[in-house]
Formats: sequence, structure tokens, C-alpha cells
Amino acid sequence: TDGDFTPFDLAGGSYILEAVPYAGPGGTGAAGDSVVVAFTVAGTPVEPGVGGFTLIDADTDLPIPGFDPIPDGAVLDLTELPLNLALRANTIDPDGVIGSLTMVLARSDGGLVGGATATDDGAPYSLYGDAGGDFAPGTLDVGAYTLAGTPFAGAGGAGEAFQGAAIAFTVIGPRIESYTLINAATEEVVPGFDPIPEGSELNLAALPGTLNIRANTRDPRDILESVKFVMTLDGASVRTTTERARPYSLYGDFNQAVQGNDTSIDVDPPNIPNYGIWPAPLNGTYTLLGTPYDTDTPSTGRAYGPLTLTFSIVNSPAGSAPPSGVLTNYPNPFNPTTTIRFSLAEAQKIRLRVFDAVGREVRVLMDGTVEAGVYDIEFEAGSLASGLYLYRLESDAGVLVRPMILMK
Repeated sequence: TDGDFTPFDLAGGSYILEAVPYAGPGGTGAAGDSVVVAFTVAGTPVEPGVGGFTLIDADTDLPIPGFDPIPDGAVLDLTELPLNLALRANTIDPDGVIGSLTMVLARSDGGLVGGATATDDGAPYSLYGDAGGDFAPGTLDVGAYTLAGTPFAGAGGAGEAFQGAAIAFTVIGPRIESYTLINAATEEVVPGFDPIPEGSELNLAALPGTLNIRANTRDPRDILESVKFVMTLDGASVRTTTERARPYSLYGDFNQAVQGNDTSIDVDPPNIPNYGIWPAPLNGTYTLLGTPYDTDTPSTGRAYGPLTLTFSIVNSPAGSAPPSGVLTNYPNPFNPTTTIRFSLAEAQKIRLRVFDAVGREVRVLMDGTVEAGVYDIEFEAGSLASGLYLYRLESDAGVLVRPMILMK
């Protein structure tokens, strides 16, 4: 009516519109040339709401490639992302009816650090705030999260609520990526074990006699200050230790001139690695858990990405029988004397030694060639301190190691 157009609704679908002019009123008289137009109406009218979330570089205020929008189930690796991050909600609002938006970031793994709730009264809508698009950074600790956003008609989260959205994502950061088997005598990697494959078998008969395990960390910003190791053998704890300087290794890396033979002490800052020696590894199934921390005292620091490795140790010389059908001692525990018994199926050169818990040799009980048979060797430990000791039988056919406890 005089240019005041009357609206009408079109359902989604395909249409053909034909317009035919006539010389007279009401479609009468001579018809002129018609015009035909084909068009499609897609979907339904757009409703206001949240159309996803974007990860923002708070230093440049620009979206981070690959995270615009953030995919549901995404993994955010802090070692590869900018240092300062922000989270933006992307709204669908063709009619400009959204007046505010509330965002809730929650830890879905039970952690406390990293969660936040905020209501923003003006676009762009961001969790940590922005001044006209100048995004403020927030704290994203490692862990699992859910992020939800709900828009409202009024300011401060008041009025009608529109369609919201939610996603889940995980944040990872500095971490242990793998473990490497080290020849402590040469300070070199043992070929084939860099990294040590999960579930691998370490055959002592085919490996160097001086071993250590190094944890390899991913930490480009030098956040980590220590690694706590916990190792079990067949479910029983055999070593718990904390390394406070790189390279982080299970049995230490130290400056021999400064620390003597004390492999429990690390040098910070480290010099050229001088790896400690794993004293007489025992056969069995091992589980090694390494957890990195951002302080040199794990109890006061924040833990980052741990890594668990399961492996087994055997001693199987190719083409030969074990060096002993029996290797035991009795009594065990003992004070101050115990008898170590072993048997040999054939004459061979052997060496029987005793080590303390940190791998220092305390006694050589036999060293030479002996005939086949059963041998009982007395070990008198009156001058030694109480604790765990290991006795090691070496021969041309391989090595056997057993623990014993001196209890005074």
C-alpha cells in the first residue's frame, strides 16, 4: 500500500515465481511479456544463539589457526600455542537482540585450577574480558574442560535466554614424552631403545652391564624443575626418587668429582651427564611412572604430564643354558651371616659379588673357574649396616641377581 509492503512466510524449499503484466485492471486486457524466476528458500528463520567458540591469541587479539572454531573434543597443547590465551563465544544475532552472554569454563576431571565464570555485556563476548576487542588473557591449566555459553536479551545475564552451546576440550602442557635406555659407562643411548617401546623386553644378556633410564621431556618454555620417578617390580616398589636437573634419569646423573659415588645427588646446573648405574637389575615385569613438576620439590609444585612405561627384564643368553639352576640364600633376612647357594650344570668361569642398594660393590665372594656342582658360600656382614643388598652371579652363560636383607 503506497510502498508499505506486506510480509509473508516462505517455508524451506524450491520455488518458481512467474509475473505477468496485463493492460487492464485485475489481470484483464492484453498480456505483456512474463518474467519467470526460480529460487530456493533454505532452512528456517535464523534464531539468536551461540555458534561456537574461538581460541584467541591475547597478544595479537587474533584467532589461532585451527581453533576458529574450537572443535568439540579438541586437544590444546600449551607447548605449541601462544603464551597468552583468551576464549571468545561466537554469536548468531541477525536482529541484534542479544544483550549479554554468560560463559562457564569448568574442569570436567575434578581439578580446581583453570575454571572461570563471567558475563560479558557487549560483543565480542569473551570469558576473560576485553576492552573493545583487546582481549585479556586467562589461565588454562592442564586438564579436561567443558565450556558453555548462554546469551540473554538483557544486560548482566537478565531477560530472555537464547540458544546456548557447549564443547569439551583437553589442555596438555609440558610433559614426559618418552624414556631412553642409557649405557651409563659410555653416556650413550643403547641402540634400539630410544625410546624404550611400551611392553618391550630388555634382555640383560644382550645389553651393556651399566644401565640407566632417562626421561625425555617436552618443555620449550623451561617450566619444569624436577621429575619424580616411581618404579615397581612385579607390583612391589623398588625405587622412588626425584631428579632436580636435566637430564632427568632414574638412577641419577652427577658430577663424580664433586659428589663421589653418591648417585642420589644431582648437580644443578648439570655438567656433562655422568649417569649413575642401575645396580643389578632383577628379572621380572616393571612399571615406571615419571611425573614432572614446576618446582624442585614435588610436594609444593604443580604436576604436569606424566608417563607410565611397562617393560620386562630377562636374562636369556642365545644358545646357552642359565648359569645356575638354583640361586638363593638362607636365612633371609639374616644377621649377620647368610649362606648363598648356587648350582652349575657344567664347569665354567664365575664371579659372585655383593652390592649395596645404590650399586656399590661391597664384597667379592668368588672369582674364578669352578667345576659343575652345588656350592654353599657363606657371607658374613657383621661390619655392614642394616638394609637391602644384592648378590650377583655372573658366568659365561649370563647373569642372575637376587636380593637379601640384613636386619640387625
